[in-house]
Amino acid sequence: MPPAVVAGATRATGTTTCPTAQRPPGRRPADGRSAIPDPARSTRCAGRGATRSFNPNTASVPGARAWTGTHLDAWGIGHHEDSLLVISELVANAISHGAGPVHVHLRFRWPTLRVEVSDTGGGTVRRRRPQPMATSGRGLMLVERFADAWGVRDQGDRGKTVWAELTVVED
Repeated sequence: MPPAVVAGATRATGTTTCPTAQRPPGRRPADGRSAIPDPARSTRCAGRGATRSFNPNTASVPGARAWTGTHLDAWGIGHHEDSLLVISELVANAISHGAGPVHVHLRFRWPTLRVEVSDTGGGTVRRRRPQPMATSGRGLMLVERFADAWGVRDQGDRGKTVWAELTVVED
């Protein structure tokens, strides 16, 4: 079965990006699946990446999601609904709060999938605390829930990049 992206999976301390013949000790995700790469899958060490720009309109959100899913399927990452939710939220936020075209970059180096979404707008990216009846403001709460880590890289006059990392574990 292909590996899966699992929200909140814990990477074992001391693991390297490329697996070795011995599995180092570490914590397991709550669902009991191993977060440590299988040495037999060392072909994943090469890493993979893809970049694409999207128009800054809401029709680009499903396009970015489909494009991401196509790449994750091609890279052998199954069950990637969490990743698609994260990319949807980041692209939607860049369209709503940023400026210019939205640039999406995917990087997969076992066992981490990193998604980066950039726009040329300024401003501060922060997680909101919306009122219960508010119809928006929950995007970064979802990203925080489904990603292992996320953050913002200020690009100065070129805008900003919001990134998120998700751990891929064996099914």
